Amino acid sequence: MPSCYSSANTARRFRAYNIEANYATNDYWGLYGGFDKLNFMNDLNSSNQSIQSADGKFLGISYNLTKSTTLRLEYDLFSTQYYNQSKHITTSRARQLFLSAQYDF
Repeated sequence: MPSCYSSANTARRFRAYNIEANYATNDYWGLYGGFDKLNFMNDLNSSNQSIQSADGKFLGISYNLTKSTTLRLEYDLFSTQYYNQSKHITTSRARQLFLSAQYDF
């Protein structure tokens, strides 16, 4: 089981998942999407105000300009659960839109 360090320098075990799918509609256009999840396995009732779980869903479209150049437009929806100052679990959400270009050598 992987572990990481919290702000109090104590080891925390976690479990992470990633699922993705891609579909090429033709030589130029493609669709992709997926889901990421991170769960911490201990410190759920800890007094430190750390993240307990995070997940993200994403959906994107890609376009091949040339054989080695691809443009992507991606929409992401993230959700994070963490301890607030009252030491209760709070959920926070964020939406993001990314535009990226990739060049393969």
